[in-house]
Parts: sequence; structure tokens; C-alpha cells
Amino acid sequence: LHALWRLASALPTMKGGNYFLCVCAAQFHLPFYMSRLLPNTFALGFVVHSYADWWLSVSQNENEKNKNWKRRYCCMWLVAATAIFRCDILLLLFCVGLSLLVQRYMSIGEALQVGIVTGVVSLAMTVPLDSLLWQQFPLCWPEGMVLWFNAIDNRSSEWGTEPWWWYFGKALPRALLGTTILIPLSFLHIPNCFHRLQQQQQQQQ
Repeated sequence: LHALWRLASALPTMKGGNYFLCVCAAQFHLPFYMSRLLPNTFALGFVVHSYADWWLSVSQNENEKNKNWKRRYCCMWLVAATAIFRCDILLLLFCVGLSLLVQRYMSIGEALQVGIVTGVVSLAMTVPLDSLLWQQFPLCWPEGMVLWFNAIDNRSSEWGTEPWWWYFGKALPRALLGTTILIPLSFLHIPNCFHRLQQQQQQQQ
């Protein structure tokens, strides 16, 4: 809940933040998973905190020093979530990191420093605990094992497969419930969002 409140507060307008919270409350996904101690649940909080810091890093109300730290926090949340809870967040981390590098908000050296330090600290926290809980010694890193199984061994199909349209035809409508009808309306505002982002970047320059 705190992560959702931070992201809503980080959005450019209070109206946008309130809409965001209303949409979250109207969906099936969040209330369902908030009642279950699953890796997805904990990873979601980390990712939402990351998005909040990402939004704050482009806010006009923040000074440049704070913006730099917010970008670092954004990446730190994602690295920690990847190492501890969900290895597939690596794809999101790649996209966010590439965006920051391309826009020159972060140098390659800074990105490596944040990634390595946060990754080492995260592994130092999760590996001993996971080894104890899974009773696998000397070391057990579940997310590393999952990443190896799915990506390196290419055995992800053993978890089960669905048709290509399943995610859009069944999973998303069930998760979004009544908010599904708002999706077409959101596409109408994409040009405005790009225009506002361009104006913000021009003002910063």
C-alpha cells in the first residue's frame, strides 16, 4: 500500500494519482495477491517503488542531486527484486536501464556500480536464508536456478504452455475486470504524454 501511495504521489497531477489508485482498487489482481505470501507479491512492491522513484527523477519539483539519487534508487529496487524475488524482472530492469543510458541520465560506470553493489548485497541477504529454508547446502539461490532452468536450459515449456492469445484473451480481462473498458481511452492520451515529456526535457535543457 505504501508503494502504491508513493507512486500515486509521484505522478504529475493529484488527479492522475487518484485515478491510478481507483484503477488499482477496482482490479482483481492486487487484492488477490496482497493476501498471499508469494514472490510476486513482494516483487510487486519493489517494482512499484522503482516506478515511483523513476517518476520523481523527472519531476520539476526535485533538484538535480535528488533526481540522480532517485534514478539510482529506481535501479536498486529492480536489481534487488530480480535477485531476491523474480528473475524475470531482469527484462524490465534492462528496459529501464537502457532508457536511462540512452537519455544520458546515468553513465555506464554508474549503472555498473549500482547493479554490482545492489546485486551483491541482495545475494548476501537471500542466499543464506534460502539455503536454510530449502535445506540445500552449501548455497541455494532459487531465482538463479529458475533463470538457468528457463533461459539457459530452455526448459520453461515444462511449466506448461498456453496459446499465444491466452494472456490478452483470458488473463488480462480477468485481472482488470471492469477497468478493461478504460484501455482504449488510455491510447487516446499517448500523444499528449509524449508531448508533455518532450516539453519537460526541453525546459530542463
